[in-house]
Amino acid sequence: MTLRAGHRWTPDEDDDLILLLSLHEDIQEIADMLLRTGGAVKARMHLLYERGMIRIIDWSRQNRRWPPGGAC
Repeated sequence: MTLRAGHRWTPDEDDDLILLLSLHEDIQEIADMLLRTGGAVKARMHLLYERGMIRIIDWSRQNRRWPPGGAC
């Protein structure tokens, strides 16, 4: 269900998205929680990245484990 599809993102939704990304939630799960499509979440992530609001680290390409140091 994507009830917010087509609506502008609010600052609160940006904050929620950033929080959920920091918790390493799956993109589709984030989309479901925010009532958005997966594509909308990815597009917003790209915009937030361009604005310097988030950093994106591909841990699989870094040959590192998350979290650093292996602690959970």
